[in-house]
Amino acid sequence: MSAGSTDQRWIAAVLRFVLRTTLQRTFRAGLPVEQQRLRLRRVTRLTLPPRGATFTAATVGGVPGEWVQARGHERPPLTLLYLHGGGYTTGSPATHRALTGHLAARCDARVFAADYRLAP
Repeated sequence: MSAGSTDQRWIAAVLRFVLRTTLQRTFRAGLPVEQQRLRLRRVTRLTLPPRGATFTAATVGGVPGEWVQARGHERPPLTLLYLHGGGYTTGSPATHRALTGHLAARCDARVFAADYRLAP
């Protein structure tokens, strides 16, 4: 195993730990929805989409959202529909860009991330 591989595993483990502990506090029971949304936006700053990923606002079938494509994948053969989690209270295509960007790159696909209405 190379030193670079070990470094990557170490970084991934630390990032998983930080995100797990941060997200558990963010979505704990009883926390007001507005506070959960604010915390999710802050956590999102820790995650970055892949370099060269593009995010283009669009409407598909009357549903607003954004198309996500990775660099070098201008006409991918596959299209994915991504519906973010959050129980209809938190999240958006913007808070999930790291995930959708990596999906697009690793699956050689374009991804449509729907921006559906959240509960009040």
